[in-house]
Amino acid sequence: WEHQDVLDKIKRRLVDEPQVFRRRKAIIEHIFGTIKKSWGYEQLLLRGLKKIASEAALMNVSYNIRRVITILGTEEIITHLQTG
Repeated sequence: WEHQDVLDKIKRRLVDEPQVFRRRKAIIEHIFGTIKKSWGYEQLLLRGLKKIASEAALMNVSYNIRRVITILGTEEIITHLQTG
C-alpha cells in the first residue's frame, strides 16, 4: 500500500507510547462519537484527501461553535464579540 510507512509508524508509536493513544481516545473519540451518533453524520460525503480534510475541518468548527454556545451561552458570546 502506498501509505504503509504511515501505518508502520503508527504501530511503532502504539507500542512505544501507549499512554498517548489512551489520552487521545479519552479526548478525541468522544467528539467523533458525538458527531456520528448525535448529529447522524455516519460517513464523509466528499472524496479525495483535500476535500475530506475540508469536510472534517467544517465538522470540527461546527462542533466547537456548538460547544462554546453550550458552555458560554449566546448572550455572553455576543457581549464578548462586541467588546473584544
